[in-house]
Amino acid sequence: KAARFTTRKVLITFQFVLLIALTSFTFFINRQLNFIETKDVGYKKQGVMYALVNRDNQIEFRQQLKQLAAIKEVGTGSPLGVDPYNQTTYKLEGKEEVFDDAYNMYMETVAIKAYGISTSIDEQLARNDTIFPSNAVLINETTAQRFMNLYELKKPELIGMQIIQEPEYIDEEGNIGFPVTIHGFFDDINVFSLREEVSPCFMNIYTRPVNDLTIISFDPSETANVIAAAKTAYAALDQSSPFKYEFLDENLLQLYKKEKRVGQLTVILSIL
Repeated sequence: KAARFTTRKVLITFQFVLLIALTSFTFFINRQLNFIETKDVGYKKQGVMYALVNRDNQIEFRQQLKQLAAIKEVGTGSPLGVDPYNQTTYKLEGKEEVFDDAYNMYMETVAIKAYGISTSIDEQLARNDTIFPSNAVLINETTAQRFMNLYELKKPELIGMQIIQEPEYIDEEGNIGFPVTIHGFFDDINVFSLREEVSPCFMNIYTRPVNDLTIISFDPSETANVIAAAKTAYAALDQSSPFKYEFLDENLLQLYKKEKRVGQLTVILSIL
């Protein structure tokens, strides 16, 4: 009888320990998910739509969209909130050390405003200036700090310097790599999921459409009207494929599907 009583106590104690552990883990997971949803990633998460529109039709498409007051900016460029993609090698002009941990983004100037990314050229962007070097890039603060610390440079000294991308490549005329000119800086942003550390990033800037990905910044309270306006504008174009669109905030949540599933599983296990 004493043995049965002891076994029962052990089982009950084990159940309580398991329940406390599951409850604690559930709290931790949900706290992490809340952090993910509320974390400032350095750009606008809500009220950003992606739509695929042929580059040749971009100007006409945005002219139609801009007739709706709820739509603030329309541009083209790289998507944010995506899985990591290929890194590039690079070095600062006049230096020998080569790095291999940077990513390239390509942004029309109006797309930078659509994302709400803070840069050192915000005044130029606000004035819609169109004077940029043909190979101008903005580098993020992480890149700037690396160069400043390694080469004892001050931040203003970086402006106008060149970054040589893929310096291992030499063309038939003996030119090394693909040089780009530092035109300014942008605040560090989480281009990928929060699992990834912020790494060096180059934002190649243009004053014309750069690809088929339209970035639409709008008032989130007018989502239904924006979708309807985008569909109408798209239907008026000579496009062979059906209209496709996504929302940046939904894409961000997709990056954390695994964490959400674990969170849901721990809740179910705790109930059981």
